[in-house]
Amino acid sequence: MSLVGLEVRLAAPGEVSGFSTLLAAHHYLGSRGSGPLLRYIACLDGQPVMLATFGSAARKCHPREEFLGWDDEQRAARLSSVAGNQRLCVLPAGRRHNLASAALAVMLRRLPADHLAAFGQHLVAVETFTDPARGPGTVYAAAGFTRIGLTAGY
Repeated sequence: MSLVGLEVRLAAPGEVSGFSTLLAAHHYLGSRGSGPLLRYIACLDGQPVMLATFGSAARKCHPREEFLGWDDEQRAARLSSVAGNQRLCVLPAGRRHNLASAALAVMLRRLPADHLAAFGQHLVAVETFTDPARGPGTVYAAAGFTRIGLTAGY
């Protein structure tokens, strides 16, 4: 399958309502996010195939702090430089081999500049959480994420 024609862009302000409706309809956690969000739409040949939101990182996450070597003071000072991938939603039209990881990789390449432009903050890391009962996180691994450990969940 060719991924020529794959485009990733930020949702325009007038698209937020439709974005949220699609996300609520197709993501098991719904559309709610925390903090200011960057909303990405991936389109293939003009058709939306994947949605993603990046917002605030988890306030505390022991595996992250251990991986980064942050103590409580460092976490408090630097947490705004970590983005949290809060939703990743492959739409029915996007269920194609390698499409999700390719689109996520494009989003991750754009994210530092978009985050700096929107929030005035340089990123040092992007985090995400997956439910091992729902899948192995292959899309994230293929897009370059490193698994750093398990959390207790909410």
